[in-house]
Amino acid sequence: MVFQQSNPFPMSIYDNIAYGPRVHGIKDKGTLDHIVEESLKDAAIFDEVKARLKKKYTVVVVTHNMQQAVRVSDDTAFFLLGEMVELGNTQNLFTYPNDKRTENYITGRFG
Repeated sequence: MVFQQSNPFPMSIYDNIAYGPRVHGIKDKGTLDHIVEESLKDAAIFDEVKARLKKKYTVVVVTHNMQQAVRVSDDTAFFLLGEMVELGNTQNLFTYPNDKRTENYITGRFG
């Protein structure tokens, strides 16, 4: 999944889908199981993910907000016109970028 805004994702597929209902007070496991299953069926991906509902996954977040990227990510990749220019530890990439194009982008010289 690729998003422009941050999302509460450092958890399993199940927990990500159940997050909203839980926030709104639904605690019954049977009800949550039903909501999760129906949501995945509606998205036509239940059969694909049913065996992995409780496993943790990596999440990809796309943002143009540099501060958000530094705050929420462990690793960052900088893409320019479809080319991956640089990939690395977020703190290192933002502090000491290896590629001039990365430096130019994160310092606001273009983009």
